[in-house]
Amino acid sequence: MFAYAMIVEDYLQTDLLPLQFNQRVDFALGMMDEMKISHLPLLNGDIFLGLVSEQQLNEVEDETLLLSQLHLFPLRIFIGSDRPIHDLLHIFAKSDYSIIPVLSADGLYAGYISAARMCKELAKILQADKAGGVLIFEIAKNNYHLSEIAHLLEAEDVRILNLLSIPLANSEEMQLIVKLDTQDLSRIIKTFSRFEYKVKASHYDDSLDLNQGDRYELLMKYLNF
Repeated sequence: MFAYAMIVEDYLQTDLLPLQFNQRVDFALGMMDEMKISHLPLLNGDIFLGLVSEQQLNEVEDETLLLSQLHLFPLRIFIGSDRPIHDLLHIFAKSDYSIIPVLSADGLYAGYISAARMCKELAKILQADKAGGVLIFEIAKNNYHLSEIAHLLEAEDVRILNLLSIPLANSEEMQLIVKLDTQDLSRIIKTFSRFEYKVKASHYDDSLDLNQGDRYELLMKYLNF
């Protein structure tokens, strides 16, 4: 079984040179187009100024101007390299940033993490490449006991590959999406029915049913951001 890191530094990307304050607008837009992103970190020497958006630069009439000649207000968006990955997911879930700059412990620019990269990493964390059956339960929040669910599955010689819990809005119930290492779901459903668990839906996931974006959205709901 693979172990996945949960700290921002372990996902750091350094293949993109940040913009410098003395570079031109057309250069910045060209970089965004080449990298297929809509944001770039902006530095003045070693000092991180913030995140510049494609939308900001598209509003500039003369693209030959230097960034230092503009009245730019870079977005002060960044994350520390030692922060847990959940903090990074929180930023992505609450925004439309294509990348998030990463700063080192001493406040210097260390690199970035793209939304596309995180989508791929989340697919690995969710074991999207593993085939298995999926059960969707509806459970009252005060009746949710993971140990009992795990015990029932172990009794059937079935293992949990991943589990997502999604609170239902304006409800005392929650959805539980459980991916298992078996496609024989009928006997599993019968077992849970005997213990009065409500199985709302089930299907066999061949790892192609959901694309990476779908899995990203599921995880965002799971993290309740």
